[in-house]
Amino acid sequence: PAFRITANRARLTANREDVFFEGNVRATRDAGPTTPGESPSGPILVTTEFLHVTPGKDIARTDKAVTIEEPRGIIRAVGLELDNKTKTLKLKSAVSGTLQPQALPK
Repeated sequence: PAFRITANRARLTANREDVFFEGNVRATRDAGPTTPGESPSGPILVTTEFLHVTPGKDIARTDKAVTIEEPRGIIRAVGLELDNKTKTLKLKSAVSGTLQPQALPK
């Protein structure tokens, strides 16, 4: 699914390997396709004040407070590492939130 990031400021390194987003960072991911036996993948909104993205590795990181909103609920944490290649998300500390289970597609 498409992934878009907006922020007050962004800085790209000279070698174009790293992008730093700062101030009112909003990262949105469109809803993804569903496969049999998996829960539907709705749109996701991630908000924070700082995000370091390494496009060549499909990795995004922050050590700041982060909020993740999606159709099932909301999660808050301090620190995040998203690896888009392995489809993993690690929340570093102070994690709290509410998620509601969704029915599997028939």
